[in-house]
Amino acid sequence: MSFVYAEKNRITINDDTIHTLAIYSDTKISFDNNASNWSEPTRRALKQYGLIKTLILNQTCCLSFAGNNIYYVYQLLNTLEGKKDFSEEYLCNQAFSIHQLAPVNDIEFIICYVKNNEQHIICIKNGQMNECENAWIGSSETFRTMQGFRMEKLNDPAYNNGGVTSELFRKALQMTKDETVGKDISIKTLLTSESNCFFYA
Repeated sequence: MSFVYAEKNRITINDDTIHTLAIYSDTKISFDNNASNWSEPTRRALKQYGLIKTLILNQTCCLSFAGNNIYYVYQLLNTLEGKKDFSEEYLCNQAFSIHQLAPVNDIEFIICYVKNNEQHIICIKNGQMNECENAWIGSSETFRTMQGFRMEKLNDPAYNNGGVTSELFRKALQMTKDETVGKDISIKTLLTSESNCFFYA
């Protein structure tokens, strides 16, 4: 099923406040519903390295996904084919429509974008579409594991939420009991208010 977590943060450096938006994801892909048309070399590569679950669609918009059937991601990307420009609202509405028509747990999305210098996180899961300060999709077991580690950190006076999420995310991947979540490779995608561009960290 995978696990993806997105959050907004503020970092203060020399009295300057930098707003960040970070997305963390595992890379594991299961082969039950996803590999019928893939060649053997592709299957081997995916088994070894996995698949990036956060796609940077343009400098200011990225799409993350989790679920049991990645065909729905192809379906969503197909709605953008041939469009030079698309609005974030269009992308969110298309993703929500695909999510609603799919069986439960087959596909969930997080769409992150910047518009008029404002950062947005849109979470699409459980038949709903909501704007959030932070969001997760995929494995609820892994999310609970990560939140358990976060609660332990809250008692630490040196705790800085933005500085340790990477550590908590990787630890949750390692310790989760959910076998559908990849434990070996994680990807961080980042945007800062200085650049307003998404990049793979």
